[in-house]
This record gives sequence, structure tokens and C-alpha cells, in this order.
Amino acid sequence: KELLVEGKPFFIKGIAYQPTPIGYNVAEYDIFSDANIYNRDFKLLREMHCNTIRTWARVTGKAFLDAAYNNGKDPIYVIMGIWINPHTLDYSNPLHRKSVIEEFESYVKEFKDHPAVLMWSIGNEQNAWYKGDVSLWYSLVNDMAKASFKIEGENYHPVTTPNGDIDNIGDTPKNADDNSMNYLDLWGANVYRGDTFGSLF
Repeated sequence: KELLVEGKPFFIKGIAYQPTPIGYNVAEYDIFSDANIYNRDFKLLREMHCNTIRTWARVTGKAFLDAAYNNGKDPIYVIMGIWINPHTLDYSNPLHRKSVIEEFESYVKEFKDHPAVLMWSIGNEQNAWYKGDVSLWYSLVNDMAKASFKIEGENYHPVTTPNGDIDNIGDTPKNADDNSMNYLDLWGANVYRGDTFGSLF
């Protein structure tokens, strides 16, 4: 399958993007509201011919996306991350699941029509950090992807989740196979294999 942007095949040349000023941790500073940071960086990224960024946290402002899209001139598309804490949430708790899905639905509704949006990215390496039954995590991702599809319809943006390496992918008992993840469009994998990809491929 191909990723299409405005009806044309799109090849991602991108980076993960969550710069945090010295002296802050990532949860203490909203870089999406600091035009000095992202305008500085977007200029450099365009010079590198970067066309895509992926965020970990939820994008908080339209101005950030406007600057990325740049009125369609050398646009930088955004893989819209949403952080889900793997340490404080119980994915077996229906109230926790409902809360996470509703937050994601509001995110999709807020930004789905912005031209800078490339896709949605749910969580980050939960399979490596969550201490409970990881099959519940994968079923939550699928429920979230289903929710975004219901909101966006046929013109939906793809949904991905950054997995910790390729562990569990395709594992039926973990709800991580194609039948269980029938609303997830593509897997992400954060791969730590040293100087090469080793045996990954």
C-alpha cells in the first residue's frame, strides 16, 4: 500500500520532534506554543529537505501546524502524537479506557481538517513499559483507531502506534495480529540495534 498526500504517493523524510529547552523536562514545557523554537527549527528542517515530523505529545495549537504547513510551500507534515502514560493507567479499567478514547476523539475533531496533519500516532513503546496485560494496550489502540475512523470517515488520516521494537507484532494472544488490530493502519517501531539494523529486516 501507498501513503498518499493530495492524491500523490508520499515518501516520508522525517524526524521525531519534541525539543525541550535546557532546564525543563518534556512534561513541563509546551514547545507547540513557543514560536521561537519551532520557527527556528522548521527553517533548518526545510533546508535538510525534511518533509515530516512526529511528535510524542499532543499538539496544542493551530499556529504550530500553520507554521509547519507554511501555506503549502515546502510543507512539513505532522504525525500527530498523543502521549498515554504507561505507568499510571490501568488499561483493564473501563473508565480509564473511556477517558483515553474521549481525549483522542477531541484531538481528532480539533485538528482533522488541518492540511498539515499526516496521521495520528498513539502512545509510545507501551509494550515495553506497561506492567499490566499488554493485550489490553493493543485492544485500546484498536478502539482508538476505530473512534478516529468513525469521526473522519472515508477521508480519514492513517493511525499508527510506535511499538518498542517489533516485539508482539503479529502475536494473536496479545491482540497484536491483523484481525485484532483491524483499525490500525500501520505499525511504528522504535528500533535500538546499535550502528546497524542488525537482523531487523
